[in-house]
Amino acid sequence: MSRGNDGSFLKTSIPLHLDFAAKRKRAQEKHFAQVVRLAKFWARRMKQEHDGFRFKSFMIEMVLAKLCDDGLDFSDYPEALQHFFTYIARTDFRQRIVFSDYYPASSVGTFSDTVQIIDPVNAVNNVARLYTAANADGVVDAAIDAGDAIDAALAAPTKQLTVAYWQKVFGSSFQA
Repeated sequence: MSRGNDGSFLKTSIPLHLDFAAKRKRAQEKHFAQVVRLAKFWARRMKQEHDGFRFKSFMIEMVLAKLCDDGLDFSDYPEALQHFFTYIARTDFRQRIVFSDYYPASSVGTFSDTVQIIDPVNAVNNVARLYTAANADGVVDAAIDAGDAIDAALAAPTKQLTVAYWQKVFGSSFQA
C-alpha cells in the first residue's frame, strides 16, 4: 500500500513497480534511466519557477515508459527529450496511458479524470487522478516551451546560442 496525494491508501506492489522499471531499463540499457533523470530535472526546475506546476516523478517515468514501449530510441538524449515534450504537446496531456505487463489493457475501466495514467500494477488506480485541466495545461505549455528551445538549440549556428537555448530547458547552471 502507498499513500496517495489526497491521503487515501492505494493498493500497489513495490516489487512489481521495480520490475516494471527494470524491464524498461534493460530495453534501453543506461539510456532510459538517463533520459528519465533529465526529464525529472526539467520538471523540478519548472516547479521552482512556476507556482502550481505539478508533474510527479512517477508520471514522468510512466510517459517515458510508454515511449520506450512504443520503440523510441533513447540513446540520442536531445531527440528522446524532444519526443517526450512532443508527445505531451501532441496529446494535450490527455491521452490515456495504460500498460499490459500485469493485467490486460482491456480490463481498465472508465475514468472521468482529465489526465489518465493508469498504475501499471493496479488497473483501478489512475495515478494522475488529482490533476486538473489547469495542471494538465501547465505541463503542456511547459513542454511546448521546452520542445521549442530544444529545436532552437539543435539548429543554432554557434555553441554560445546552443548553450543559451539548452539553458532555457535546464537553467543557467547548464554548461556545454
